[in-house]
Order: sequence, then C-alpha cells, then structure tokens
Amino acid sequence: MESKPSFWRILTRERSIDRLEKTEGIVRTFSATEKTLFIICAVIFAIGAFSLLAKVSSHFTVGIPLRGGSLTEGVVGTPRFVNPLLAVSDADRDLTALVYSGLLKATPDGNFAPDLAESYSVSPDGLTYSFVIRKNAVFHDGTPVTAEDVEFTVKRAQDAGLKSPRRVSWEGVSVEVKGERELSFTLKQPYAPFVTNLTMGILPKHVWQSLDNDQMPFSSLNINPIGTGPYRVSSVKRTGDGIPSEFVLKSNPKYALGEPYIKTFDFKFYPNEKALVAALKSGAIESA
Repeated sequence: MESKPSFWRILTRERSIDRLEKTEGIVRTFSATEKTLFIICAVIFAIGAFSLLAKVSSHFTVGIPLRGGSLTEGVVGTPRFVNPLLAVSDADRDLTALVYSGLLKATPDGNFAPDLAESYSVSPDGLTYSFVIRKNAVFHDGTPVTAEDVEFTVKRAQDAGLKSPRRVSWEGVSVEVKGERELSFTLKQPYAPFVTNLTMGILPKHVWQSLDNDQMPFSSLNINPIGTGPYRVSSVKRTGDGIPSEFVLKSNPKYALGEPYIKTFDFKFYPNEKALVAALKSGAIESA
C-alpha cells in the first residue's frame, strides 16, 4: 500500500513552489538589460561556487596509487651476471637490484632500513651487528630465507677462488648463525660504512651450494636467477647468437616489504649510447 505524503513534506513542497513562483515573477518584471545582468551574475556565482568546491575537494583528497602498468627501460650493455656476488656491469647491477634484496636497503634520504631483516642492532663498541630475519621472507621459489642463506652468501663472497667484486668489502668479517632466523657479524675494528655491505643480495643456499667456484660464473642461474627482491625474471629474449637482449620482470607478490606497484619491468639492452638514444626517440623504450 502506497504511503501518503506527510503534512510537513507537503508544506515544504508548497513553500518551495511559492518561492520559485515569486522569483519567476520578479524576473519577469526585469528589463532586457536587467535580465542579461541577472543571467551573467547567476553564471558567475555558479562558476565561483564550483571552483570553490573543487579547491576544497582537492585540498582534502588524498591520491591512492594503483597496482598495475608497465615500464620499458633501455640500458647500455649486456647482462651476464644477475648475481649479487658477480655483477660487474651497469646492466648486471640494475637487474640484480630488482631481483635480489639484502638484509637492509638504502633509502632516498641516505639512510638504511630493514629489508629481509625484521630488526637489527649494533653493539656499543660498533663491532657486532645482530639481525633477525623476517618470518615472511621467501625466495621466488617459495623457500623461506634463513640465516644459513646469509652465511652461505657472505662466505662465498669472501672466498678468493670466486674472485667476487664484493670480496674486499667482507675481508676480516666473521658471520655466526645463532638460530634459523638469527645471525650476527663481527668486525675486527669499528667501521661505520660496513652497513652498506648489508644491502648485498642474498643467494638461496639450496640452489647454489652444489656449484663450486669454477662453476658459478657459468651457471644458467646467472641469467634465470632466484632471488628475494621485488621483481622476478619472467622471460629472457636472446639474439640469434644467444646473447640476452631483453629481460621481462614481473612483480613479486611475496616480496617481504609488499608487492611493488608497477606490475611489469621490461629491460632492453643496447650496444652503445647512440643506439639507446635512437630507441628512446623512436618510442621503443620509455626511459633510459
């Protein structure tokens, strides 16, 4: 059964109609010039009100980034070692920084923040750095990151037989595993810049331990790596000679600090700056 309008609703409606009729009556008495001025004022008022509302809305609105999209970037050089212990070229380092992550990461303000580490502390004498690894830290294959993975990575970096560019940074540093997710580093003397070492990517021990120093540089894992970083290698395109020419990286939903917003990174590699600039001008890449 349809409900009847209430007394107050009827009264309000009648008053609104009455006001509208009175306004229309007043407008009818205007001359042509007065009507024109009235319309102009009404339009100016409407535009002003809309502008004010837009500014208020803009002031209180907070933009929320959405996940998705892609970025195609050009790099000079050819990647050979997507490996934190062997990376030597800019192409190597660019990919390694996205595929791997360390206990700490550098921040834009020049400081360092936990990455794979849940927490860390430095002894008063500046000689011992203690870490606890996050429970949710896993490699791209789903294997949990443990203190033994960190120990393995550091000891391989220190091994003179591997000839890692990182070796000199780790000389004189001892590493001790204190639990599945706990470990510490001990220095022979205080060295404040040591903290930068802790951004080095961690290798999965269960994947690399069967390879000796002579085999590591030739492993396919240097081109199809398994890391812990915000991105994982999805596909690799090669030239007719088998040289990698393009890497497609996909965001890692299991990254310890949360899945990154850009879904796909497409890296294309060029032999020199001239070719890189030409690709940028032609639209083959978006950044360089």
